[in-house]
Amino acid sequence: MKKIFTLLSLTSMFFLANAQTQVVNETFTFNGALKDNGWVRHSGTTGQLSADGSKVNLVANNDEDVNKAFSTDYVINPAELNKTEYTFTLNVPSQTGLAGSNSGAEYFLMLSSQSGTSVSNFYGRLFIKKGSGAGYVLGISNSTSTAVYSTVELPVATDVSVKVAFSVSGSNSTSTLTINNETPITSTSAVAPTVLKSVVIRQAGSATAGTGNVSIDNLVVTTYPSNTLSVGDITKTKNIFLKNTMVDNTLSFQTKGNATVRVYNTNGQLVKSDTISAQNANVNVANLPKGNYVVTAELNGETVSQKILKK
Repeated sequence: MKKIFTLLSLTSMFFLANAQTQVVNETFTFNGALKDNGWVRHSGTTGQLSADGSKVNLVANNDEDVNKAFSTDYVINPAELNKTEYTFTLNVPSQTGLAGSNSGAEYFLMLSSQSGTSVSNFYGRLFIKKGSGAGYVLGISNSTSTAVYSTVELPVATDVSVKVAFSVSGSNSTSTLTINNETPITSTSAVAPTVLKSVVIRQAGSATAGTGNVSIDNLVVTTYPSNTLSVGDITKTKNIFLKNTMVDNTLSFQTKGNATVRVYNTNGQLVKSDTISAQNANVNVANLPKGNYVVTAELNGETVSQKILKK
């Protein structure tokens, strides 16, 4: 039976949109300390983080860290593909308090496998630092203190839409940062939590080099149902099929004619396309980050799909 995949159907193959769960929806429409309004302090000076009726304001040189528990824990199945994302509106009034280098930069928002008064395991860490001009730059780290930074310098005193997606499959995970619908950047590592329980706001550094003065609004955390298409599941036809699903640098096909190959990331975005033939049936994917992808190949109106793991 022929299977024709649109981008929409490809995305739904990974995550059924109508089954997603919103586990945090924080609009900060209260006045007062976060710790008194559904959040829990787990580190630093109590009561420093507060909302002003429309947003929460981080302050340079403060050190209180808080977390908000998910309405439902997100249990991760390592045999499947799992995805959680957080979105919010960011406004940075000035460069005051931001580090000017990668080494001094700090992270201020992330997910955790813990909640309550003891929280220390962090994933999808969002970093911030000064830009080379008058603005600032965001970066993403999957689980360490070393971030991958965007090449886009953002203006101060301007609302910015931010999305961080954290996906887990097997013993690896990937964090993907998207800013204002710009090209996403990713960070991948051999870390795989078994559960996610909270979203965390962090203040760190000094008055001149740290998380700075940052405002956060409309913070939403969404979890998606695990994908049951495991690595190794394959859709074949008699005319074309993918020979390798654990990939280093090359996709190898067997095909009876010319075919169009497309590679999508776990957000459903096209990251690679190429044409293959019976004489040259390989596609170079060395430039793609490690992680999970879906590959489609179309030959004479017939499409095959395959989930792969880029090592």
